[in-house]
Amino acid sequence: MRKTAIAAACVAALLLTAPAASAQVCVLGIFVAAAAVGTQQHRELTTEEAATCGLSSLFEKPKAKAEAKKQKKEVAQHADNKEKKKVVQRAKAD
Repeated sequence: MRKTAIAAACVAALLLTAPAASAQVCVLGIFVAAAAVGTQQHRELTTEEAATCGLSSLFEKPKAKAEAKKQKKEVAQHADNKEKKKVVQRAKAD
């Protein structure tokens, strides 16, 4: 009887702590992936990478990396265009 109670307690503990442990591992994976992507690629994690607990950033295909680089360049160009428009508007106002 005592062994059964101990076994039941162990099974209950494993079942109740599994979701918490899984969440902790996921958070750890996100932190590690964010640090790796930040130092290697100088960017932030995407929503997809964070949703997969950082695993997709480790197994990302080179094509996806090239697309991310292209998107970053387009964003920078868009910001430059906005700045140029502001300068032109200021010049016209003066």
